[in-house]
Amino acid sequence: MEPSLHPERQQLIRDFTSASGRITSPGRFENEPLWTPYFYHLALDGRGENNFDLVDAACACWTIPITDIDRTIFPELAPNATSVEIFISASGFICGTQLDSEGRPT
Repeated sequence: MEPSLHPERQQLIRDFTSASGRITSPGRFENEPLWTPYFYHLALDGRGENNFDLVDAACACWTIPITDIDRTIFPELAPNATSVEIFISASGFICGTQLDSEGRPT
């Protein structure tokens, strides 16, 4: 682990097996970018807007704005991304999508 990495990223690297920035550990975040569990926990902590009315009752969805601190932790976030959408499927998988200022995937 590189000492120059932000502590939040170091913790994610300890918590998940990953390759090329994607989680390879089996489970809810499998095949997602390392930033997905980070933004998921921010959503649970109340940062962002819930969009539960846009999805089936068995699912959940949040939109979380990207801050400068988030970009420091995850420099791989797209330069034109202004927020991240976190979606929990009915089967429990958690997915993240970067959105631009118009709400379109980047």
